[in-house]
Amino acid sequence: GSGNFIYTLATGAQETEVARLVSPSVSGQDSDLCLSFWYHMFGSHIGTLHIKQRRESSQGLADVLLWTVSGRAACSYHTPINPT
Repeated sequence: GSGNFIYTLATGAQETEVARLVSPSVSGQDSDLCLSFWYHMFGSHIGTLHIKQRRESSQGLADVLLWTVSGRAACSYHTPINPT
């Protein structure tokens, strides 16, 4: 298939260091949306991967946590996420 990738190096990383990847806005009903991706987390300094959706509400924009994984994940995993 086709697509893109991001590579971050966690060797010797400080707990305060963050890598952030932000996509363009996607519109549609939540029931029609699906995020599908592969990830690989390896090494003693690996942290946490958070998948969030930025939603608009009457109070403004808010990031909603959809999925998270922490620590070493030994293989590549395919993960579909449906925000509901």
